[in-house]
Amino acid sequence: AGYKISPPPPGGQVGYEIVLHFSRFWSPFGVEFGFTHFGGCAMMWKTNSSLYQRKKESNIMFRTIRKKKNEISTGAAKTLLQSSRRGVLAVNGDDGYPYAIPINYVYDDDAQKIYFHGARAGHKVDALRACDKVCFTVYGNETIKEEDWAPFVQSVVVFGRCHLVESGARATTLLKRFAMKYYPSEQLVDEEIAHAGKAVQIFEIEVEYLSGKEIQER
Repeated sequence: AGYKISPPPPGGQVGYEIVLHFSRFWSPFGVEFGFTHFGGCAMMWKTNSSLYQRKKESNIMFRTIRKKKNEISTGAAKTLLQSSRRGVLAVNGDDGYPYAIPINYVYDDDAQKIYFHGARAGHKVDALRACDKVCFTVYGNETIKEEDWAPFVQSVVVFGRCHLVESGARATTLLKRFAMKYYPSEQLVDEEIAHAGKAVQIFEIEVEYLSGKEIQER
């Protein structure tokens, strides 16, 4: 980065050319700026940083809710994540196509992780081996506030990294915790785990960012 001084033409003035490429950076006060140049002209602007939340330790940015009036609190979002029975997991599938599937899961707020089970082979497993970045969505808490034909619905979107939990005592404990969310008794859970054996494995999503909103379906 810097200035390049061009020799003056006969009878002319010294020309200055800024040789900066496009970049994005933050001021010490957390204000985000963009900087680029084209044809010797430079432009600097303040970006709409309200659309993003930056994860400083990994230099990742996630978009925040654009319409703030629709945003729900983090607590409300976590409550919906805790209470929902199923959600949709989206991964990077074959040939660049997204692959999204409904799954059962259990959410651990203290660990900030989501656990789900799955087979040892298949599209989902292959996709996670290739790329661990995932998006997970749940929706529910449908309520009638105004028109009875246009309910309000809440949703939560989670971004994170997904990994297989290696076989062992921890994997068995997590699998049992997951199953207890859906089965009526511990005895039935133990029987199902014993029957499934090594055919089933447990995955964990490390939550990096989550947001929630409520909209009216009209």
